[in-house]
Amino acid sequence: MAPSKLEADNQAYFDGDAILMKTPVTHLRLSIHTDGGASRFWVFGRLTDI
Repeated sequence: MAPSKLEADNQAYFDGDAILMKTPVTHLRLSIHTDGGASRFWVFGRLTDI
């Protein structure tokens, strides 16, 4: 998925088809910069055996 420009005090929505994974995801990265941080980081999915 290509980088997206985000704005403060707005929700970011991404196209579900653009982020479908063919293999399980084992890690997520959240980069927090000193200009505001993050109040919530929600991840949706289901647990699988790898």
